Amino acid sequence: MQGRRLVQVENIGGPTLGEFVRELRGAAGLGQVQLAEALAHVSGCTQAAISRLENDLWLPDAGQLEHLLRTLRATETEARTARCLAAALSVREE
Repeated sequence: MQGRRLVQVENIGGPTLGEFVRELRGAAGLGQVQLAEALAHVSGCTQAAISRLENDLWLPDAGQLEHLLRTLRATETEARTARCLAAALSVREE
């Protein structure tokens, strides 16, 4: 069975995008369900999608990522870091 997986295309060191988002969510004091409820207006941002993101199995598109960062009240530095981590990923068909 073929699927899709995220592949780090650039080794920039530090956390993955999923790890970084999990840290931001924890700092915001939100669970995955709470975050998904806050993002209910954003297509594709379900609790299952957040779980896949945090496990590096899903890459949100640019708009989804921006909504996520705003909801988590990321600082500009944190948002820039998340964008760089996302840019270092590629989706590979298997």
